[in-house]
Amino acid sequence: MQAPLKPKEKAALIAAYGAPNFTLRRTAFGFAPTNHPEKVFTRRLINWLHERVLVRFDDRDLPRAVTLTERGLAEARALVDTARNQALSA
Repeated sequence: MQAPLKPKEKAALIAAYGAPNFTLRRTAFGFAPTNHPEKVFTRRLINWLHERVLVRFDDRDLPRAVTLTERGLAEARALVDTARNQALSA
């Protein structure tokens, strides 16, 4: 059984879920969604998501983009649904 997701991992999944094609693009500072370039995630964080099989690299050696896998997409949907339900019940 895997450890629960860390807050930054959750933030990266949600950012990728809201990005075009569920993809984070490589920038000079890390990986970011093209529609919110201010939300930057480090390569280390992206590697953690890759180890959990939540994202896949377009190129393992020199990635320019990471995309949510089916498992990552399901996890991101669950996070968004949980947040939505909490907001509606407040």
